[in-house]
Amino acid sequence: VSKLRARYLIEASQIPEALALVSAMIAEDPTDHEAIALLGVLEAHQGNNAEAMARLNEALDLNPNFKTALVERGRIYLTKGDFLNAREDFERARDLAGMDSQIGVQLAIAYKQMGNTGEAEKIYNQVINADPMYEPAVRGLLEIYFESRDWTRFSNLLVDGQRRFDDPYYYLVEAEMWTERSDAAKMLEAMENGVERFPAEPEMIRAHLLGLIYAGRRDEALAMAGKYLNHAKFSPWAKAICGRIYAQRASFPEAETMFTEALTDASPDQLGFILQQTAEGYGLGPAIDKLEEWLVYRPDDWQVLTVISAMTRQTGDYDRSLDFLERAAAQATDDASKASVNFLFGQNYYSLGRWEESATAYELALTYDTDNPMIMNDLAYIYADRLDNAEAALPYAEEAVRLLPTNPQVIDTVGWVMYRLKRYDEAVRYFTRSVNITPTAISRYHLGLAYEANEERSSAMRQYEQAREALVPSDSDELTADINEALKRLE
Repeated sequence: VSKLRARYLIEASQIPEALALVSAMIAEDPTDHEAIALLGVLEAHQGNNAEAMARLNEALDLNPNFKTALVERGRIYLTKGDFLNAREDFERARDLAGMDSQIGVQLAIAYKQMGNTGEAEKIYNQVINADPMYEPAVRGLLEIYFESRDWTRFSNLLVDGQRRFDDPYYYLVEAEMWTERSDAAKMLEAMENGVERFPAEPEMIRAHLLGLIYAGRRDEALAMAGKYLNHAKFSPWAKAICGRIYAQRASFPEAETMFTEALTDASPDQLGFILQQTAEGYGLGPAIDKLEEWLVYRPDDWQVLTVISAMTRQTGDYDRSLDFLERAAAQATDDASKASVNFLFGQNYYSLGRWEESATAYELALTYDTDNPMIMNDLAYIYADRLDNAEAALPYAEEAVRLLPTNPQVIDTVGWVMYRLKRYDEAVRYFTRSVNITPTAISRYHLGLAYEANEERSSAMRQYEQAREALVPSDSDELTADINEALKRLE
């Protein structure tokens, strides 16, 4: 009874009461693996993943077949991007409990993140066949069909979802499908059906308004958004949509009124949408000028300043972007905000070619977010590629890949560090792992370099040729030139 109550308290976010109850159980019996696992769940619920992992490991040392601890530890591995260990924990839990729906979905997620979409699809179908109303499995399978553009199976499952579940999600993803298929009429039809069924759902209404704008029906969007201008919760984003339309029509006084009122009243989770609509309405450059002028309406908001900084960085004005970041840094007070600001400093300094300052900023970000593998990854690349210090890069790269063992970008960075250290056999192994997950032009080019350095010319030539075939418009001219030069070198 005490354990059930503790779990209830955790799920209800009554943390002090849950902690007192669990602590009392452990004090009574320090070998109570269920109570220790509950303490791990409690730590995870508060975001203390390192402490949660320690407690769950302790519970599993006492009882290696404790399903609850395996599932909870697997979830933490998933959040950290450690999909291999997550898969192992979920498979052990499944072997102990059978095809539990919750475990099955977590296992399918792990397989999908590892690039094994076929196994993920198989598991999702197994879960749905056993429990047709288990919605996470339906959504996971829809995502696979969408990404593979398997519109027939996507549509069939979508119709079932709209019939079974009372959720606007199924109309939103239907509209997204028709957008992908360039059918604006059917996209709007899906939106209208969704609004008819969910007339008070803000996400549905907002998506419908944006759909009308996308279809060129701005008068209808403006009239519909006007109905929500005085709504307690909908008002900020409704005003932002009106502001966008007014700005696109060059009705600038009305646009400014709408946007400044939206900014003043917006909650933190609404700010990104409002700033995006400002850029859509005015265009990126003029929007930045307007937002700087309107900072008086959010004078102490570091998040607004970082978004404006990111927008300014897109224009190539890195010095001005840094100015916004300096102002954001002055407003950042907790570890999360300081980590975010310093990470952005690192990106800006990198774009400016100020490598030492970039590395310093990333290192400072790590002091506030010590387990962030993407900060480690960027820092490792700067040391290995820009500062010619592969030895300094190595510990960051190895820790990043330990935390994200299936992330192709992270794996590629470790390979690059090994290449710069002239450890070519290891570089080949890492680059091959990266290519097997995501065969991009840059990953194949890197693998070609490692083969060439290892005097495996035919393998190198094959990778360079495949790298050229894999080039996409977003790849840099520098990469294209490097690949062509490598091919000439081996002719």
